[in-house]
Amino acid sequence: MDTDIDTIEAALAELSKGELHALIWAANNSLPVTRGLRVWLQAACTWELHRRVGVNHELESPSALIPHVEATTGIDAAHAIKSMFGMGRGRVAVLLDALITALHIIAIPRSVHEPASPHHSSRRTDGASNSR
Repeated sequence: MDTDIDTIEAALAELSKGELHALIWAANNSLPVTRGLRVWLQAACTWELHRRVGVNHELESPSALIPHVEATTGIDAAHAIKSMFGMGRGRVAVLLDALITALHIIAIPRSVHEPASPHHSSRRTDGASNSR
């Protein structure tokens, strides 16, 4: 479960070149930014800059680069970056809101939003009985 990557891609497409570079700067210079968030934000902005000049490759989702343990701190950092831009609305806010939604999903323990694995069944497969 991840934020719809199309929403993130659309938000990136709306940003100016200057806004993309400002976000990269913010990711590099904001103290509370975790490594995963920094890497994803840089990658997403660079992906959009490359897309505009015809270099096409798949954009990694936030969950691919931001580990579960960094999600809560990442939410705080994304809010801090959002406030650096001094707007509650606008193109940068739309992207950061989509990222914050993704971070909330990443913060949920996997056991909550993934179906149980068939390997975790209590049924024995070695022929022995579970009863004593």
